[in-house]
Amino acid sequence: MIPETQNKNNQTVTIPEHFSYLCKATKTGVLRFLSHREWITATERTMRRASFPLWFTQGFHPKPKLTFSRALPTGLISQAIYFVVRLSKTELSTGELMKSFNAKSPRGLKIKGMWQMKPGEKINKYLDLWSFRILIKDQLDDKKIEEITQMIQKRAFDDRCVILDKSFFMIEYKTVEKKWLDYRDIMQTLYGERFPRLFYLPILREVYLKRESCIPVSDVFDLHGRQ
Repeated sequence: MIPETQNKNNQTVTIPEHFSYLCKATKTGVLRFLSHREWITATERTMRRASFPLWFTQGFHPKPKLTFSRALPTGLISQAIYFVVRLSKTELSTGELMKSFNAKSPRGLKIKGMWQMKPGEKINKYLDLWSFRILIKDQLDDKKIEEITQMIQKRAFDDRCVILDKSFFMIEYKTVEKKWLDYRDIMQTLYGERFPRLFYLPILREVYLKRESCIPVSDVFDLHGRQ
């Protein structure tokens, strides 16, 4: 059924039917330096080149509808960006759509999973727990370990600091939406500035459903056969 609504002049306006799809995408390589808005633009343009049957908003400036839970920091390597796109048709399978998108996308922007959502489903229902890793080229002493451990444990959990060799160490942690811990806050604690002049790689590894089970969102949809 195609929904109807009332405009400002009390006239009935028919809104075209749409179908929502949850996508899991990447933002790696040089694309990690795109802003959130620039990455959305690159994704929309790739979908157009891949002939996605995009659904457009109504009004004077129709545009595709992509929904994100939050804007991620510029410079973050993202292996699991989840967002919802609205399509006007369902004739093509998610496998065909992904293959077409990845053939047209720039290096660093790939769709790793795509699932049709039920009418009325919201993306935030599934995004409970965010897993991060930071690789830093520096030496980690006991003082820094104590400072960063105390700071992370106040706002996150499942944290660990690992010395990889004489030149590198790694920090891992998980955070929830209400107590969001930005990797830039960790750099501020360690070096007194959010963007220190040294080599480091912040990485979003995965987003999970529920802290207790730690099931990746993509696995939840795969298990329920949402292809």
